[in-house]
Amino acid sequence: MAKRAVTAGHVVDIFACALDQVGIMEMRPLVERTGGYIVMSESFTGNIFKQSFKAVFARDAAGQGLRMAFGGALEVLTSSEFKVCGAIGNCNSLGKKATNVAETEIGQGNTNAWSIGGLDEDTTVALYFEVTNQANSQPVQQGQQRHLQLLTSYQHASGQYRLRVTTLSHAWADTSQLADIARGFDQEAAAVLMARIAAHKTQTEEAFDILRWIDRMLIRLVAKFADYRKDDPASFRLSSSFSIYPQFMFHLRRSQFLQVFGNSPDETAYNRMILMRENTTNSLIMIQPTLLAFDVHDDGHPVSVGRRMRQALPMATRSTSAMAGTTRTPRSRLHGMKRCARPARGSTCLRAERSSAGRPAGASRPASPRPPHPPAASAPAVPTQGAPD
Repeated sequence: MAKRAVTAGHVVDIFACALDQVGIMEMRPLVERTGGYIVMSESFTGNIFKQSFKAVFARDAAGQGLRMAFGGALEVLTSSEFKVCGAIGNCNSLGKKATNVAETEIGQGNTNAWSIGGLDEDTTVALYFEVTNQANSQPVQQGQQRHLQLLTSYQHASGQYRLRVTTLSHAWADTSQLADIARGFDQEAAAVLMARIAAHKTQTEEAFDILRWIDRMLIRLVAKFADYRKDDPASFRLSSSFSIYPQFMFHLRRSQFLQVFGNSPDETAYNRMILMRENTTNSLIMIQPTLLAFDVHDDGHPVSVGRRMRQALPMATRSTSAMAGTTRTPRSRLHGMKRCARPARGSTCLRAERSSAGRPAGASRPASPRPPHPPAASAPAVPTQGAPD
């Protein structure tokens, strides 16, 4: 059915509002191949459905047309030094053969053109490439430019047919120049690209094999770019260009995209479909929740989970939390709640916000004892979005 819809140029949107399974997992190709929307909620009377339905027909900034386009197509042209392996996202392969198509296939590969039945301003497609190593070709010189061109054609909501051409150029770096390669590494984009490959692999491979693959790729990366002495773990150092990439992989292994415990098949498929179309910022928020530290002098700043969190949490706040142990809400009820123990004046308050389907993030916090002196000014509340914050 997905192939027939793509051939006819149809876009299939699914608004599933029910407490029971409706078959989203089985209908996943129908939405992904045609570029449609997917919304899953508990009831058609809820705000999630109403706001999502209104957002589909929202107008652009000028108020002239809808924020959507139809009948899109994406074609990738490259210089001879590298080839395209495939694409992962809400698209369908057009089966177009070209000289810049790689033998390695990632996602929907073996082509350099894809159709996108429906797209909007936030549509994203992940493209993967490989360096060409031909025996008779001349070696790539240091500083030589490589070129990439993206041809995107679509029909605007106003009825106009438009073609957008994006041309990129970047200098090659020799494999011995690791510092130049490290400066050009985007660890946030790399984490999202790895997450999309892992989510795509779940359709054909077991979760255990995917986790092992993620571990091997991370080990290969740090073994090449990290500084360390053999058999001395304390000497391990990773440059700032790669410093947060391992923690993204840590959270990806434990995310709802790869771990299915506690989720129904429809919920698991829904989470993976959302990852396939969201941009880098939203994808990273879904992979790793954000932990914010508040004090009386600022409006909050992010801190990492782990040792830095314990360092940012002053002893006074930890003591307050320990004193509240007898009146604390059971751990099973704290999942998804906003917790913030009332700190002493001048200390730091940590608030971790994370929401999930079926568990509202705005539940009341547990009771804490009255501080010995007047409480500090409360930090401003942070609005919780639909995705994990």
